[in-house]
Amino acid sequence: MRRMLRLSGLLLLMGLFPADARAAETVSLKFEDLPGLVQNRNAGVSGAKLLSEASEQRTGHLMRSFFPTVRAHAGGERFRTGSYGWMTQPLGGVEATVNLFQGGRDLKEEEIRRNQVALSSALERRALQSELREARREFWQLVFMREMIAILQGAE
Repeated sequence: MRRMLRLSGLLLLMGLFPADARAAETVSLKFEDLPGLVQNRNAGVSGAKLLSEASEQRTGHLMRSFFPTVRAHAGGERFRTGSYGWMTQPLGGVEATVNLFQGGRDLKEEEIRRNQVALSSALERRALQSELREARREFWQLVFMREMIAILQGAE
């Protein structure tokens, strides 16, 4: 009953607009085009894709943690003590540190980051499938409505 009321309301609204105004807004849409349109134009899918790409860029922590760190500093000072004249003395140094695996924490961090990549990839696929399912449902709803309008116009 509700569906019939909705359909009759839609048909009433469609009847209020002239046929040439409705034809001016016609867009050709094929069922095969839906995946590409959803993937390229849907904000939710694009956001999930960006999240997935960002989590992929965070991987590689384990390998980078073994790179040595080198620091250098240089300077000088000028001083005077007691009855002696002014003296200038340079100072400087180089420091190199190497990571010795930090008790397995680096490996755990890398595992966490790999799991985040897998999770964000799954969320991206889920968002795409959810939005695609909705687009397909709306597409078939639109096809149904167009067929009903054509049948009703043919009955007149």
